[in-house]
Amino acid sequence: MGKDGKNRINTEQPNIPHESYLASYVTALDLRLQGIISLIIEKAMFHTSYHVTYGNSLKTYLAQIAAMVRKGGNDESGV
Repeated sequence: MGKDGKNRINTEQPNIPHESYLASYVTALDLRLQGIISLIIEKAMFHTSYHVTYGNSLKTYLAQIAAMVRKGGNDESGV
């Protein structure tokens, strides 16, 4: 019973700090996105450096093989 003798139920909503939950969620999402972007950049940098390092020599090697095939010989002195 209430103070005045009537039956009633008082419900009070608790104060939920939703701003801090939102900030935590945004931080977690930000860290995950940074990890994904970092991984993509790392793969792209490796791919680029691999082709810069080995691309020219591979092109030269393939050009030498193509020239050898065009000549129809088995001369491997240039390869």
